[in-house]
Amino acid sequence: MEKAKHLVVHHAGTAVAVFAGINLAAGCIGMILYGAFSAAFGPVYVMNQFIGLWLTSLMVFYSICCLYHYFTNRFVPASEISGLRLFAVVFDSIYYCIVLLMFVLLFIGFAMGRRIDGIVWSLLLCILIGFILFNVIWENQRDILKRKAASLIQSNEPNLSATEDVVVRRNKIVHRVFLAITIILAIIRVVFIVVIALLIAGAWNLGVGVVKYPPRGKFATVTLTDGRPQTIHYLCEGPLNSSFPVYMFEADGTHGMADFWGLQRILLQYGRRSCVWDKPGLGYSDYLYVGQNSDQTYYYEFMKAMGEKGPFIFVGWGGGGPIIYEFATLHPEMVHSLVLLDVAPMGVEWSVYAMLNNLTSDQKTAYMNSDLQNRYVLFNAINGLGVPWGFMGAIMPISNFAWPPELREERHWYMTTEKTWASQLHWLRLQPNAPNVFSVPVNSSIPVHMIMTAQNDTMITQLQCTAKGISATSDTCLKLVRQNQLYIQLKENVVLNRNGGTITRCTEAVCDLGYYVFGKPDYTINTLNEIYRNTAL
Repeated sequence: MEKAKHLVVHHAGTAVAVFAGINLAAGCIGMILYGAFSAAFGPVYVMNQFIGLWLTSLMVFYSICCLYHYFTNRFVPASEISGLRLFAVVFDSIYYCIVLLMFVLLFIGFAMGRRIDGIVWSLLLCILIGFILFNVIWENQRDILKRKAASLIQSNEPNLSATEDVVVRRNKIVHRVFLAITIILAIIRVVFIVVIALLIAGAWNLGVGVVKYPPRGKFATVTLTDGRPQTIHYLCEGPLNSSFPVYMFEADGTHGMADFWGLQRILLQYGRRSCVWDKPGLGYSDYLYVGQNSDQTYYYEFMKAMGEKGPFIFVGWGGGGPIIYEFATLHPEMVHSLVLLDVAPMGVEWSVYAMLNNLTSDQKTAYMNSDLQNRYVLFNAINGLGVPWGFMGAIMPISNFAWPPELREERHWYMTTEKTWASQLHWLRLQPNAPNVFSVPVNSSIPVHMIMTAQNDTMITQLQCTAKGISATSDTCLKLVRQNQLYIQLKENVVLNRNGGTITRCTEAVCDLGYYVFGKPDYTINTLNEIYRNTAL
């Protein structure tokens, strides 16, 4: 009877060890692949692979723990089994029950957030920890059997041979090795339980947001220029009006639908129709594909897929300006007019710095590369730690200025998701080699209007010098004034020809890029109403 029980325990433990070995191999391969794709996005989508890297690291560690428990029982001599061993079994049982519960919570978070690889890895981790618990509990049964066997041997053979004595001494050496490993694993286990808690925070931030803030719009599946499908989430609101164009709002690769809700709601009050969307790689739209380095890969098909009547008024905010301008050069038949909302030339920050400091072309390039490297470090830290560990909510507090107030929390969630920051790093990497789309003139029938920040020298002196205790006549202040002048000059001349378009200059102290969309969107809508006061199709 005892022999049969021993065989059952032995074979069950062996099966668990084999499963752990398979998971260890899978985790190691996963770490290598996720590590490679964290450095360069892939293999298919632009997505945060650090999340997978953390999960596979957990898989590797807990597979090692499982194997440790299996081999410990087989190498520790019966003479070393004592009350301390029993305490360890109880402690391990409690620890792994807590870890199992945490992995269940992690699985639920990824399931709510629809992160497929997160679901798979967290489920495998739940199964692995369940097997470890089985192994730990059965260890106690093995220990009982060992104690009985040891007691039987001692009663039958009280005097061990010299050879057997050597074996015992060797077993004691093995025991000491395992004791050292036990201490190391105990320390690492404490660290990893903190890591799991942080990963739960990150997974639940995504998952709870998906449940709490479901998609507000519709979905359109388009065919990219390379033939691949992509689904985009969009929202068109406002009465249909055959005599006035529909507004289309665009931003850079890190801002989507949520950023334009304030503008859209105010336009609705004026009876104007507008469309906003989550760009690919943001919100509820599909991930960007690796190699999808231009918005024009989907833009034309997407404009048709929305089913709105053109031509359209395109409003490009900041980095959205080059996107709508390039589209206008490619498909002028779909464009009524353009509005560049505080749009500057590509790489304007490096150009202005070079002008202020009289840099040569090579020096400017060196400065740009240095600046980009610093940004890469920051964004890798955000993608590697901030997003997976749920820190983004604290790093990016809810803005008290975003309009409308009742949607601030929802917009804030959009800005903390893994898509937002993976896409931001993707577009940042492309920025140094981005083509100057403004070098090509648009069709002369398309007016290009501008709304831009243009504070005068006196205001810059007051805001950036006097208010900060900097002398108005100092070199620092004079450089700040000159910097502002250069920005205004470059923004005013960003396009070759405005084709009769107007320039509206925002000269107030509060005027900046965020002012037009978040701070006071009614200023932007009032300006648009003035520009298009006499417009009709």
